[in-house]
Amino acid sequence: MKNYFGESHKYDDIIHLPHHVSDKRPQMPVLDRAAQFAPFAALTGYGEAVKDLRKEGGAYVTVSGTVKKLDEFRHRLILADETEIPFEDLWEIVFMDTAP
Repeated sequence: MKNYFGESHKYDDIIHLPHHVSDKRPQMPVLDRAAQFAPFAALTGYGEAVKDLRKEGGAYVTVSGTVKKLDEFRHRLILADETEIPFEDLWEIVFMDTAP
């Protein structure tokens, strides 16, 4: 069947029919229907097994210094005082203008 714009759509013949409600079976309660779409854990306990232990009891640390090297092989930022910061631990880098 072709619509007003001349396009063919598979369900044009039934799209405007009223929604069927069974006389024999009760409708599912709204809460039960919503539960069908709620997220669920397919692997129970998996989240706890792979939990990032660094998140609990961690802290933000501010470090200032001059960058000596970006070690791309070891994924580390190395400062002039030999402090090494893993790339994954970096949250923000602020460049300071030290020009006279």
